[in-house]
Amino acid sequence: MRKILVLKPLRGGGGIGRQAKQFDLTQPLYKSGRFYEELRLNSMLPVNIFPSPVSNGLNIKISDAPIGFHTAKIISSTGEIISKENLSDIQELQLDTREYPKGIYIIEFIDDNGNRLIEKFLKI
Repeated sequence: MRKILVLKPLRGGGGIGRQAKQFDLTQPLYKSGRFYEELRLNSMLPVNIFPSPVSNGLNIKISDAPIGFHTAKIISSTGEIISKENLSDIQELQLDTREYPKGIYIIEFIDDNGNRLIEKFLKI
């Protein structure tokens, strides 16, 4: 069983400390979205996309994390799937966005357990 421990600063009470939460990576977590939300709150997301706004090319970097993403879907603001990228064994990817119409796009990353991570970028 693969697990990850996420440390979260404690709030309130004037005390300083950290609260630990443990997530089982072998179980789907996308129903509640808690796993990736905890990572987002702690600035520990396993994916980094830049620049945003983008004009010519979007860079995607995937960190060495105990989970792996196998697919990334680029979705327009109208819900159309613009692109579907295979991320197996890839740590860096550059998407050519020159032909994308201006607007807001969503990238849906899907990990090996079916969990989803949603990020956004702006095409200018």
